Amino acid sequence: VDFFKPAESEFHACLAEAGLAHVTRLTRREWSFVRSLIGRPRRVSAGYFADERQRLHEHRARARQLNRGARLAVGQRVTAFHPKVRQLHLGAILTPDGDAYRVQFDRAELGVQRILDFQLVAPNGCAS
Repeated sequence: VDFFKPAESEFHACLAEAGLAHVTRLTRREWSFVRSLIGRPRRVSAGYFADERQRLHEHRARARQLNRGARLAVGQRVTAFHPKVRQLHLGAILTPDGDAYRVQFDRAELGVQRILDFQLVAPNGCAS
């Protein structure tokens, strides 16, 4: 869910808006124009983090819509981030649970946990 494509960056979108998406080198005047479109850089603040978190949630929602049919199968082996020990461990999908999965970890002491879809990956490298 959290794999971003370079074409999705704000900078590429800004270049495309300016009609400069195909250009690999810019003159000083063109760079000045691009910088004026981008505006002043934002300082790190609570508002900045709230905006970035909102953009991340929107991206994940779009990715989930696109990947509806590509759900992980019950019994499929995964590597998942265990929420209590905060480490990656191997396990198997027990059931899908909305935007998460119930995962039975290989190590018995880790048990079964509900893992969000962006916190696990299948061995073939495909996230849910």
